Amino acid sequence: MIAVSPNKSVVATMTAAFNKENMSNFLTKVMSGGARTDALPKSGMTLKKRSKWDGKDAEPIVEDYDEL
Repeated sequence: MIAVSPNKSVVATMTAAFNKENMSNFLTKVMSGGARTDALPKSGMTLKKRSKWDGKDAEPIVEDYDEL
């Protein structure tokens, strides 16, 4: 989840696990000014539409450790 402030040209990114408690903590930090922010790219941001989540988890990535 991200929070964007176009007026201040900054973006805050939630890096914690995506759950209700962490979202609440992130939004509290954003609203109180305690969230870490980064400058928006000079070229701006482009938001893309994505298809609706089907509610299922993605297939796990299976890594091959034979090369170790």
